[in-house]
Amino acid sequence: MSDRSLAASIVAVFVLASACVTPVQYLAPPDTPVALHPPARDLAGVPVDQFLVRAKVTAEDMPLTTTVFRHASQRAKESVVSLFVKGHNPARLYPLGLRIPGTSFGVKLPGQALGSGFFIHEDGWIITNDHVVRYADEVWALRNGETKPEVCTVVARDPVYDLALLKINGSGGRKYLPMPMGETRDVEVGEVVLAVGNPLGLGFTVTKGIVSQVDRNLHGVPPEEGREASYIQTDATIAPGSSGGPLVTLTGAWIGVNTLGSAVTQGLNFAVPARQVAEFLSAVSTGSGEWVDED
Repeated sequence: MSDRSLAASIVAVFVLASACVTPVQYLAPPDTPVALHPPARDLAGVPVDQFLVRAKVTAEDMPLTTTVFRHASQRAKESVVSLFVKGHNPARLYPLGLRIPGTSFGVKLPGQALGSGFFIHEDGWIITNDHVVRYADEVWALRNGETKPEVCTVVARDPVYDLALLKINGSGGRKYLPMPMGETRDVEVGEVVLAVGNPLGLGFTVTKGIVSQVDRNLHGVPPEEGREASYIQTDATIAPGSSGGPLVTLTGAWIGVNTLGSAVTQGLNFAVPARQVAEFLSAVSTGSGEWVDED
């Protein structure tokens, strides 16, 4: 394989890693357990509300003025981070250049990826997507307006709900401004929302839309067959690099984690609802997952 072909393969792998995936690209079996990394032991038995901040008001009637949008955006700016990932993605290479069965071999290609995340607690706990950090060796979080990224540790991952919990390393007592979690049940179709993230590595970006539908089952997994993500659908733009950012109401509460974007049409984007994030965090708190050996 030429150096150019290898470089193209690396770029292709990590473009997928940094993009908001489609359901076909990312589909974990419904019985896949939460992956608990060694740092999750520090959270065993800790009540979820001790590392998660909940909103007092999720949604309310208010006049839609530019001030409302501006205030919600300014509030999000303090809580949302850009994530930069260095790692090794598994891939299959075809030396002959053709996808002939039996001619490929598995490799782990080094590269870099982008994503988004947001603080859920002042001690530096961050929520993002699993597909952003699944194959990460190193993760850095960069706050808006700062130039020095901070190193993060992957604490736990949920491949089914496509969620991950990170922790800022060695914050030295520094406190961060968390975004409060809203109640998904308080959100109805037509609610105005903002999608916040780091699209294409451009940095802090806000897009506006509405909740188009709730409880979208894109994977077609019946509840009796296992867990499934039940997405919030929105026409607020979710672009590559926005994965892991929050879907925010005008009260400043996050109600979902931006995850999926359609590659074939506009206005079809999806976020994992806050209630399933709470389920994921409860699994971390109770240790009801599969421990990952990182040695």
